[in-house]
Amino acid sequence: TQCTTRYQNRTENYLSKCSSPKNVYVLPPPSLPGRLGNSFSTTAARASLSTQSVRSLLSSRPLVSNCLIYGLLYTGSEAIQQTLIKKVMGDTEDKEYDLGSMARYWVVGTFWFPVVMYNWYLWLDAKFVGTAMKTIGKKLLLDQFLISPPILVGFYVAMSLMERKEDVLLECREKLV
Repeated sequence: TQCTTRYQNRTENYLSKCSSPKNVYVLPPPSLPGRLGNSFSTTAARASLSTQSVRSLLSSRPLVSNCLIYGLLYTGSEAIQQTLIKKVMGDTEDKEYDLGSMARYWVVGTFWFPVVMYNWYLWLDAKFVGTAMKTIGKKLLLDQFLISPPILVGFYVAMSLMERKEDVLLECREKLV
């Protein structure tokens, strides 16, 4: 592979073009000798390599990526909702975060939803290939009417099971029927 080096300072910025991102190196700028130049480029190199490593991991393992992202989104959404209800609006006497609830959302968002959705969209994209309006319409209808009801039922049942409720279908019946 052909690679060039990368120099950075206030007046120059040469970025190398490599066929492999692993071969990009940041060298000390020639005009900044000594500790400052080495410190700057070492930090930039570490940040660049760690960013590339994370991107490589997430792009090579889409299911793992989905699990991490969905888990963070579900947990973050619950944390934001609790913050708004308990701290901002003050609608409840209890001002403490319900960590058990956040943990339940993390479990569902990390281990259940992404696995189901990943496999569902793999199947859907393989079965209905293309971007024509008719194909998109079929995908949309199947997504809304075929997979959404079981996912919603599964969500309420899973949450009820983790909350150790006696009637695990009660909340499902109240909210979906």
